[in-house]
Amino acid sequence: MKFKIRCILFFSLIVASKSTQAQDAGASPWSQMKSIEASIVVPVFKNKSYNVLDYGAIPDGETDNTKVLNKVIWMCSNAGGGRVIVPAGKYLSGPINLQNNVNLHLAEGVEILFSTNPKDYPIVHTSFEGTEVMNFSPLVYAYQKKNVALTGKGVLNGQATNENWWFYSKIGIIVKR
Repeated sequence: MKFKIRCILFFSLIVASKSTQAQDAGASPWSQMKSIEASIVVPVFKNKSYNVLDYGAIPDGETDNTKVLNKVIWMCSNAGGGRVIVPAGKYLSGPINLQNNVNLHLAEGVEILFSTNPKDYPIVHTSFEGTEVMNFSPLVYAYQKKNVALTGKGVLNGQATNENWWFYSKIGIIVKR
């Protein structure tokens, strides 16, 4: 039995290797890396700033700031973009959805405490280990967005413990909402 499994793995690797070679047409991984690096464009943002405190964010670590953070990001994007500033403090939030032309800047001393309630995270199109899936929204989501950045010295704290998120990492668990 072990011999059969080894043979299957060996032949699978050969087929995968041949397929990759055909796609790459002889390109080495190093030349592909250089091509990818050359295609990266540094984002440029409008010189306009939006401070989340001006729109009602409360940095007490207990008040849900999800709607405020996402509203300010949308406002910034709809006005042509710029920088959304999150000043020092603790902000409780669900998923943050980046939008086009927005630099979300977390100042030094910021800690975004992400909700541990799975119901706060809608099912979205994302990827897991390179495979496209429908899954819980990431903490910061920017699917098919352009010219985005997350900058600053702040902390993104997912608050994962054995009592909440790690439970979902076990294979075969079906999540019922």
